[in-house]
Amino acid sequence: MSYYEGVRRCKVCNRKFYSDCADICQRCFEEELSKERRAEAVDRINKFRLTIELVPETSWYSNLRNRVGRELWDKIRYQSYREAGYKCSVCGRGKASLYCHEVWEYDDDKHIQKLKGFVALCLACHMIKHIGYAGIQGQAGRLDYNSLIRHFRKVNGCSYDDFLLVRDMAFAVWEERSWYEWNIELGEYEGLLKVVE
Repeated sequence: MSYYEGVRRCKVCNRKFYSDCADICQRCFEEELSKERRAEAVDRINKFRLTIELVPETSWYSNLRNRVGRELWDKIRYQSYREAGYKCSVCGRGKASLYCHEVWEYDDDKHIQKLKGFVALCLACHMIKHIGYAGIQGQAGRLDYNSLIRHFRKVNGCSYDDFLLVRDMAFAVWEERSWYEWNIELGEYEGLLKVVE
């Protein structure tokens, strides 16, 4: 989806903002939640095992997987599966297809996106991490989006409203981060690129 396809008007302030599912901009979202309610919600959400991690649009395809060859990526992902005991690192689902998810840390002041490591995830947990992509797949009929919501709720022991809040907060952060170009740091994995060259 290009930027212009996702431009919306905020239901509260009528300001243009970018999102494929949120109805209000980040500024109005934060203003509408009282400080007490926001603190309570964030405290509860921070304890969730399964979270949504949206990569800024300006960093799409800047991952390690796209920078190393297939053979080296296979070694990395199989190592993450072994370390997880061939189970999903989040929900514990065994005997499932596993996906190697890159874990990133963001410095929002300096606009640095740093690779912190890898985690083995089942398909449902991986799609939730990339809920924007999952939404596109769901709209195209290639994925049951509602089953992902049920999975999120089951893993976190939360309500549908909690899911919506987490999703909307993730998209608000994504919207803000997508305005900037990010310096990608591969950290301890930088040396892997020299192996490829």
